[in-house]
Amino acid sequence: MAKKATLIIVIAMLMLAVAAAAQDRDLVWDRLDVELAVERDGDILISEDWQVTFSGGPFRFGFHSIGTSRLESISDVRVWADGRELAASYSEEPGTFETSTEDENFFIRWYFDQPVYDSTHSYQLQYTIHGGLRIYEGGDQLWWEVIRGQNRDFPIRSAAVSVHLPEGVNEVHKVDSYFTPTTWRSVGARTVMFQARDIPPGQPLEVRVQFPHGIVAAQPAAWQAQEDFVQQVSPLGSLAAIGLGVFIPLAALLGLYLLWYTRGRDQPSRLPVSYLSDPPAENPPAVVGTLLDEHADMRDIVATLVDLARRGVIRMYEEGESGFLGIGSRRDFVFELVDDSPSSRPYEKILLDHVFGRVRAGSRKKLTDLRNEFYTAIPELHGAMYREVVSLGYFPESPQRTRRIYAGLGLVGLVLAGALFFCAAPILAELTPWAFLPALGAGIAAGVLLVLSR
Repeated sequence: MAKKATLIIVIAMLMLAVAAAAQDRDLVWDRLDVELAVERDGDILISEDWQVTFSGGPFRFGFHSIGTSRLESISDVRVWADGRELAASYSEEPGTFETSTEDENFFIRWYFDQPVYDSTHSYQLQYTIHGGLRIYEGGDQLWWEVIRGQNRDFPIRSAAVSVHLPEGVNEVHKVDSYFTPTTWRSVGARTVMFQARDIPPGQPLEVRVQFPHGIVAAQPAAWQAQEDFVQQVSPLGSLAAIGLGVFIPLAALLGLYLLWYTRGRDQPSRLPVSYLSDPPAENPPAVVGTLLDEHADMRDIVATLVDLARRGVIRMYEEGESGFLGIGSRRDFVFELVDDSPSSRPYEKILLDHVFGRVRAGSRKKLTDLRNEFYTAIPELHGAMYREVVSLGYFPESPQRTRRIYAGLGLVGLVLAGALFFCAAPILAELTPWAFLPALGAGIAAGVLLVLSR
């Protein structure tokens, strides 16, 4: 049994090792040769020759992606694998290829005859680009993304790009490349050749060749007009976005300060005397407490109970109770209603109703009895205290209502800023990378209003 168990363990370990080796896959693009031939009708015939070395495996298919945001359509796709032309199909059968378009990407995917392990293979692709030239009065341009950085996680050792211009071109106005350093040279008046080496994963390569206008019979494509418009308005859009992103929070802060200064702050006044021996007015504690900090809170309710006891409306005392068999003791506070006639203020009547219920003189209530029920009366008492200070003319309206209005405006502002950020900013991002700043500024302004609403 021990030998059998050992054999099973060894076989399992070997299977895991084989599975791990199968998952260890890598590849290198040894060579990439691309030819771009501009036709007289404005089409671009593209031929690509790949040499790829695979490490590990298995590899079952290859694919190529082409951005479609700067062209009108792609046609006449052909694929060769190791010199053998593949048939177009959508069945994913070995030895075939298929094409698809998704999210401004044109995909070419071909399926190997058999899984590939640790070997070098060559692939050739041909296709025609329609509406891919830039047409301008000052000169037409071939501006093409030869190597895409998107979804490429392997290096390219060597790349050669040849641009062939149509008959009638006697000179090249401008030659340039972007994102990857290249060397280039002209071969005659109609051919430009680029060379690049050791292109790291994720790094793109674009080439640009400008030649005299009027040689190709093509009109500007719709995407060109849109891109030119974006390039024209992008500086103004960036300036406007940055300006609004800074202006909105600054204007909000200034506006809130002016609002506080003109309507929210306590007006400065001189004290008539430096010392008073008696209160300046006959206001009860709850009114004074609410007036001082503009908040009706629990200590104002407690102060009202004490004031009612001072005025003889209620009596408060502490009483003790012995424990079982005289062991231990328990003490509690007792409220006794003596005479409720002096309690003329609405919030005082509400307080007495919630402490003693509807039963009047002689009613008693222990503090422990109120522990689990009195909290329901607190919002009603606070509202009555706010109404009291308004009725006495200390506030034009309830401070609590004013705070809620400004807090509500702050929440609405945050919702609108969020809608602007998630809905409008992505659309405007084509015009400026700073499209999110106005939404961010509006969010900051709304957040400040929400904080200051108290």
